[in-house]
Amino acid sequence: MFRKKKLLKGMDTMIGVEEEDRISKLPDPLLCHILSFLPFQHVVATSILAKRWRFIWNSVPILKITHCLSTDSAKDRYLHNKHFVNFMDRMFVFRDLSTIKYFYLHTYISDDYNMNSWISVVIRRKVEEIHLWLPHPDEYSPFLIPSSLFTCESLVTLRMSVNVVLNLPRSVHFPKLKLLTLRDVRIKDKYFIERLLSNCPVLEQLSLGSCTWDDIADLCI
Repeated sequence: MFRKKKLLKGMDTMIGVEEEDRISKLPDPLLCHILSFLPFQHVVATSILAKRWRFIWNSVPILKITHCLSTDSAKDRYLHNKHFVNFMDRMFVFRDLSTIKYFYLHTYISDDYNMNSWISVVIRRKVEEIHLWLPHPDEYSPFLIPSSLFTCESLVTLRMSVNVVLNLPRSVHFPKLKLLTLRDVRIKDKYFIERLLSNCPVLEQLSLGSCTWDDIADLCI
């Protein structure tokens, strides 16, 4: 009997150790670093774990957001897209003012208003790296990249794979940009590259892939 009680006591001790929530006791910066490795939809879901986790997601500096193309009926596809737009809007509304270091967005949504507002918020958070993958179903959709993106002073890396006619705004200024990748864009201005590169004083790497050059016979870099 004594031996049985001793074993049960040991088991209770082990169970107590297993139930201790050591992760929640970690400091906020470390928790944010851990959450940075997850897709952002999963990061937001941690807010329901406990009171300690309710607002941690607000300060995660890396946003990796993927919105898959729905193969359902037109009505269900509309609801699917609407749900994603609502998620994005709420996420930026409730997020705090902390810096966003990395922003990755893969979506088939091509609404100018929503896209411009999301990118503008990210830019105001002093983003350092942006990766936009916008493979719209309609080739070269009329979506316009917001002009504020081309004057983002904190940006170090910019990768864009977008089926759009890419026009530079009047003002272009990338004082810290070191890596620039453009894919699937359509360019009609023969002075596009000249204007772009002349406003990237510290650019180290340029990659152009699967781009369409309308009526441009010579490309000078």
